[in-house]
Amino acid sequence: MKDRKSLSKKILSDGFSSLSESEKIDYLLLCSKVKNSESIGEQIRKMYGEFRMLSDADPCLLMKSAEVTDSFATLLRLIPVISKECMLCRKNITNLSDTETAKKYYSDFFIGSTEEKFVVTAVDSNFDIKETKIISSGNGFAVDVNKRSIIDFAVRNGSDMIFISHNHPTGRCKASNDDINTTSFFLSTLKKLNIGIVDHIIVGNNGECSMREEKIHGLDGLFYECEYRIN
Repeated sequence: MKDRKSLSKKILSDGFSSLSESEKIDYLLLCSKVKNSESIGEQIRKMYGEFRMLSDADPCLLMKSAEVTDSFATLLRLIPVISKECMLCRKNITNLSDTETAKKYYSDFFIGSTEEKFVVTAVDSNFDIKETKIISSGNGFAVDVNKRSIIDFAVRNGSDMIFISHNHPTGRCKASNDDINTTSFFLSTLKKLNIGIVDHIIVGNNGECSMREEKIHGLDGLFYECEYRIN
């Protein structure tokens, strides 16, 4: 294991990405002043392999299984959160008028998410974002997604156009049968209440997809008719 000073020098010179997978883990352990950092580092590498997989780990589980300090677990958890904030500030997406922009917006939004979340965004007639809110989270897209919550959110924002999105933290961005059935239910139900869903974006570990762009059978003609551009 290299010492903290030499790793810090490398980061300042060439950036954090210049470190190897092992060096990234070693550096966080050294910064957190974890005892027996060399043996714990080896244990973590055997358990998680890549640094990306480690950054998605549950902090409490990591503290129990690898006996790391709460400082290490907290620091590890902050990395994707800070990355997400920096990404959102840098891109500053405020308008969702086309599929590519919508996919980028939600891809950035879900950075660091280790559990599945269902999100709703209210937009005005020009597709300018009014508000984005996490409606539910847990395991499985349909979990606790209540249509009343979506209706209340749209009404509170004075919007008759919304986007919905959810993530597959450990899976591909392809829509499952449950995704399609649940989306169809919300499209038809909200349409009766004059609330149109413009698109449903799914974010996976291999990218993002627009369910409107995919032209999925069973959803034909249900998405809100508007000037939303398919890229």
